[in-house]
Amino acid sequence: MEKLEKNLRLLLTAEHESVFFLAKKVVEGLEGKDKPKTPEITAAHMLFDSIWKYSESRLDINRALNQLIGTAQSEQKRLQQGGTLDLGWINTTRYEQTVNESKKLWNEVRSLAYIAGLTSLEITLLQNLIHSLTQYSK
Repeated sequence: MEKLEKNLRLLLTAEHESVFFLAKKVVEGLEGKDKPKTPEITAAHMLFDSIWKYSESRLDINRALNQLIGTAQSEQKRLQQGGTLDLGWINTTRYEQTVNESKKLWNEVRSLAYIAGLTSLEITLLQNLIHSLTQYSK
């Protein structure tokens, strides 16, 4: 796991354009036609996938929250205009699902990074880096 550990430490201090390019650095130098599939390569690919999916899960949370906000604002307008209110419109299930999925994905990233040799502090730095590169839409 030496090369994977080195890649992870290097990506913590490098500049990245996006989460994809950050995740791509995880597998850098580990791939190749002549290289046999090793546990290190497998772990690197799993980590690449988990980082990407974790970032996407954060976007799913953002979309679920935007949907909740829109529904709440619509219900608020109906309230202020004297309309009939219905409790069924505001449903937090999708938000809860996206948060739970994101937590599972982060646990994967954290576990794989730990196995690769990162410290708790470095794993926190990785998480912050992923968060800073995630492109949220309004």
